[in-house]
Amino acid sequence: MNGTPTEVQYYPGQRLTAALFRAEQAYHVTMRQRHNLAGHVPGIALGLELSAGSVGPGYAIDSYGRELIVPARTAFEPSTAFDELGVDSLDVSLVYRRTVDPTGDYAVQTPAIQLDRAQGPGTDRSQAAVTPGGVAFDATGTAPDDNVHPAPVYLGTITRDPAKPASAPVVSGTADRPYVGARAAQVFTPAGDARLALGPDVAVYAGSADAPALRWAPGDSDPGQLKITGALLLGADLHLAGGRVVLPQPFAAETDPHPGWQLDHVQTTGASGTVEQLRLILGDPATTGAATELVIGSFSNGQFTPCLTVAADGTVTVHGNLVVQGHFDPQGGCSS
Repeated sequence: MNGTPTEVQYYPGQRLTAALFRAEQAYHVTMRQRHNLAGHVPGIALGLELSAGSVGPGYAIDSYGRELIVPARTAFEPSTAFDELGVDSLDVSLVYRRTVDPTGDYAVQTPAIQLDRAQGPGTDRSQAAVTPGGVAFDATGTAPDDNVHPAPVYLGTITRDPAKPASAPVVSGTADRPYVGARAAQVFTPAGDARLALGPDVAVYAGSADAPALRWAPGDSDPGQLKITGALLLGADLHLAGGRVVLPQPFAAETDPHPGWQLDHVQTTGASGTVEQLRLILGDPATTGAATELVIGSFSNGQFTPCLTVAADGTVTVHGNLVVQGHFDPQGGCSS
């Protein structure tokens, strides 16, 4: 099924035959299928939602680069397959089918719904196995235009209750459905203002063609490093699994214009020299519209109990006993 692309060479006075027109059509179909495989990973491109007895409209590309198009919801009857295979779970797939209409003038490509014994969870659905001799099929080959090379695209699994064979089967396995992917070194936005670079490093460029906004570099013996240039806004919790918060670069900012609620690594210079500080900055009450506090405490019986409170006006409140191991210097005129 390998072949060199061959197009019809037309010339004046040439006798045009059906064979020439078939060759012309085959050239364009084959090149389109090769493009499908060269630039994409086979799978579902659109729709094809699976229910207990039907497949929704959609579009897919099989492992030969052939298009599988279902224009409208199509029903199938699973009960016969359950009984013939003697199983209670079936894998549902879409396979290539080509038929010639009764007039002989048209070839119709109507994908068929195929039911097989379920392979179970954990099966690699990314690319269906093809028949012997075509296992290494890629974009250099010519896809078979027949019905004996199915290359199924998995849609999901249906399972019936053996105690209630008349009840509707349950759909599962949809998380394992293979979807069309892109094979590319770079992906650009339509406006060209951002791009995704894929390679040894993965980088996202936005706003600057030279400096990536996000970059991931693999490590030799670790998962690698993710570097973000600019602010990071999280819409949920940040969980550090055995890690730590690292602020490696201090900034000389006694005049930082932003309001509080910040964890800053600050470098200051005064009469006594340069000092590095780790600051937890409270919000400005005038900005927040409410009093602001740093509260340290613990949970007990499902409730939070404060141990130490620091208010924005400098008031420090100890909720409980204060134990000092060493010298206590209040610096406020009180004697110890």
